[in-house]
Amino acid sequence: MECFCGCGERCRGRQVELNLQAGLLAVELLAWDKARAAGQLGPPASDDAARLIEQGAGCYQRLLSAMHGDVGGYSVKEGEDWLLRSKAERSPRPYMTTKEGLFSRGKLRLTEEDYERLDRVHPELSFSGARPGNVANGAAASQLQRLEALHAEGVLTDEELAAARARIPGDA
Repeated sequence: MECFCGCGERCRGRQVELNLQAGLLAVELLAWDKARAAGQLGPPASDDAARLIEQGAGCYQRLLSAMHGDVGGYSVKEGEDWLLRSKAERSPRPYMTTKEGLFSRGKLRLTEEDYERLDRVHPELSFSGARPGNVANGAAASQLQRLEALHAEGVLTDEELAAARARIPGDA
């Protein structure tokens, strides 16, 4: 299984569980950021919602660090707890969640286009931090920016960065 962040590394052992949780956290953060960017969270992005997004983003960053070799600072329980809080907070928000049944909290209201905008390193900025411009070029630029951030953090070596850059369409 390839690493969720897009670095190109293969996940093994405990990383697989972390990788799956990374996907869940990222999608939740994507939904919150979409609502924030659309101004649906209230002025100015509701303190409680802003705090929840900030906590989720910190949790996600610690998770990525754990996936890339940092042995301390993250537990799967932390991610599970944040996911539960996030789902409880978004469930009464019809602009974020669809109802599936009488007792169901429903699922996220996200489109394929929303998933395409997902920033896999900073999902909490997928909409609010997006730059205008060509979607394809923006996606390549975003992926390159994420790779360079991972390189600067020491997660990727020079060789890994060069190999990953070579796989980005349109990057010269």
